[in-house]
Amino acid sequence: MKTRIEEAIAKADLVLIGIGEEFACDVQKMKRKSEYTEIISRIENKKEELNWILPFLVKDYLEKYQDECVEEAYEILHSLLQGKNYFIVTENIDGKIFKSSLDKERIVAPCGNYTYMQCEENCCHELLSAEQYAAETIASCKISAEHIDQIKPPVCPRCGERLVFNNVQAPSYEEAAYLPMWDKYMKWLQGTLNRNLCILELGVGFRYPTIIRWPFEKIGFLNQKADFFRVHHSLYQLSEELKGKGISKEENAVDFLRNTFVQ
Repeated sequence: MKTRIEEAIAKADLVLIGIGEEFACDVQKMKRKSEYTEIISRIENKKEELNWILPFLVKDYLEKYQDECVEEAYEILHSLLQGKNYFIVTENIDGKIFKSSLDKERIVAPCGNYTYMQCEENCCHELLSAEQYAAETIASCKISAEHIDQIKPPVCPRCGERLVFNNVQAPSYEEAAYLPMWDKYMKWLQGTLNRNLCILELGVGFRYPTIIRWPFEKIGFLNQKADFFRVHHSLYQLSEELKGKGISKEENAVDFLRNTFVQ
């Protein structure tokens, strides 16, 4: 499969990549870090009241700690794509891909991340930078963990409802942040028809099948010059329409890149 992928990328006019949950950073590891242990323990004791704090801890953890395997996989992908006209769609909200060497202007993240905050009720469709709100909340948690139940969540300046991070976990997700890049992706896709196209679907399951899995299958089926590759530890099977033009691999996509390609 290594040779087939390298050959397909080499001959491709364009390369389309889908990044799924196998690239998502394991935020459960946060519980092993001493700076979060007491805070998480107190949150779990008063779950309903304090669950709003957990996403702030996740953002703090993602900014401070590396996931070396995932980051290495992104760098391998960057090396494979050198000199190619590519676009990447990611389903992950950890934002790690934007810290890699991959071109940020060729990545769309329709599920959002932790860059912005929005009103929980999305009263005004407004996006606010998350940095100050997150820094203040984390500082309050670490200064007075024993009084964590007294910390107040940040609120919408317009309606007073709680602010939440602008990603698919928001009760009423505001999509404005990613739409300009999505429009760019749609225009890029228009240029793939009847051109040599290499499609790499890496670690994508059925969490959000309408974002990558089903659209990629359709693109691969309609383009007679497409090569399709799917890698997943369990959901690696190809649809009937792709048999003969696609190859699949039963392996975790991060491990596959790290084990197969040398940087």
